Amino acid sequence: MKIQLCLWLMLLNINNAFGINADVQHYNFYIDGVHYTEVVYYLPTTGLKSTYYSDSSFHNSIGLTLLLKKGSQIIKAEKLHLESPRYHQRKPLIHVIRWPLPPGNYLLESTIYDAQNSSQEITLLSSVDVPDYQISVALSDLQLFSICRNTKDSSLMNTKNGFYYEPLPYQFVDRNQNVLYTYLESYHTNKIKRENYFIKYKLFELDSNSNNKLVDEWIFRKDHKERDIILNTRDISQIPSGKYLLKVYLIDRNDFIYDSSAAEFDRYNPFWDKLIYLSYASKKDEQYFSQLSDDSVYISLKSLYPIISSNEQGFIDYLINNNRLAEKRNYLYSYWRENYADSAYYAYSMYMEEVRKVDQMFRSGFGRGFESDRARIYLRYGKPIEVFKEDQDSGAFPYEIWKYDKIKKTGQNNVKFIFYNSDLGGSNYRLLHCNAYGERKNEKWELELYRKVNDEYEGENPFDATGVKRTFSRRAREYFEE
Repeated sequence: MKIQLCLWLMLLNINNAFGINADVQHYNFYIDGVHYTEVVYYLPTTGLKSTYYSDSSFHNSIGLTLLLKKGSQIIKAEKLHLESPRYHQRKPLIHVIRWPLPPGNYLLESTIYDAQNSSQEITLLSSVDVPDYQISVALSDLQLFSICRNTKDSSLMNTKNGFYYEPLPYQFVDRNQNVLYTYLESYHTNKIKRENYFIKYKLFELDSNSNNKLVDEWIFRKDHKERDIILNTRDISQIPSGKYLLKVYLIDRNDFIYDSSAAEFDRYNPFWDKLIYLSYASKKDEQYFSQLSDDSVYISLKSLYPIISSNEQGFIDYLINNNRLAEKRNYLYSYWRENYADSAYYAYSMYMEEVRKVDQMFRSGFGRGFESDRARIYLRYGKPIEVFKEDQDSGAFPYEIWKYDKIKKTGQNNVKFIFYNSDLGGSNYRLLHCNAYGERKNEKWELELYRKVNDEYEGENPFDATGVKRTFSRRAREYFEE
């Protein structure tokens, strides 16, 4: 079978280029005639600025600005400040919001920033579709938990119905979690005329083409209720790494399906992967990857960051931090084999040649060249068709603007990136802003670029300003928008 290595490991040091990483999940429920949406924020603190104390403990602060929109109308707006407890080991912050919302389609905009370093910021958009549970027999959304236990402490925000829970971050089940916790609710099953109804679970493995292969199923009977809590656990210790779809059906004795709910998750299970790995290995390529040195493996793993998802990056962080060289080699081989079949070694060699090239092109005094922002964009999207460099713009840090006519991966046209060197020394140009799908966007990039003169802002106050006053020699926005 074709293996998909799951590539996200939570609760480990997950680093992204800007220090902020977050997972936003939302689920719809119904109680006493009221629809409500539960929004769960999982906020890693790795990479955030910390306040330290004399006993070596520290704490972190995170700001949340939330806008819930329906069309052009703002339904809800909240600005929150989250403080972690004092601790000696970093832990994520978990924040839960429950909003009563009538059925309809909404857009949730979550801006998350380091409250001790406001330049570290990320904005996430989530489509929130609230169904109408009021009339028909139905199931709520399906939640997956990493931790679930009984509690009598109702003061904690991530508790409900007598138990404490932690979300499954990034829908990723790591090697240390062998039990899958699931939660959903059923509504109006008292309208089913037969004596009982049933909850049926089906677990499917998904391949790269989203084809479903049934790997497990289980069922249990439930009594009729207006509203019922359905909390379930399942042993997944023998499920190999891969991408999975869990579907839950509400059925009667005749297998009539009243409603269903589903959730996808990734699984990392290296023990089972090793057993399966041998069944599809190409001996020639396998032998080459098995002989890579520790240094070569390290560079090869690090250099994959630009061409893989953020989920995969977290998993590579995990591999790098563990000392089992064989697992690292196996992962490298599996990645290139899965994506390039019998051309795995050739594809790997060509890519590493590009890595060596950008390592020289973008080398600075701030780490390896291939780990820089410019190298990441170059390796991910290729060579830009045009590069504009400027180091004499009045009040601005030195900057570069890269232009692409079209990004093949997304089909987006006229894509531009702006990098700047706020360190002045060396050539550590960081990504400041772009218009590319899935990349960092900073509406106030001009204020950051012209930080030395940002008291000359456009607008009535600095908080609402997005740019600086124009002069003949301040032309970064003009260059970027041309």
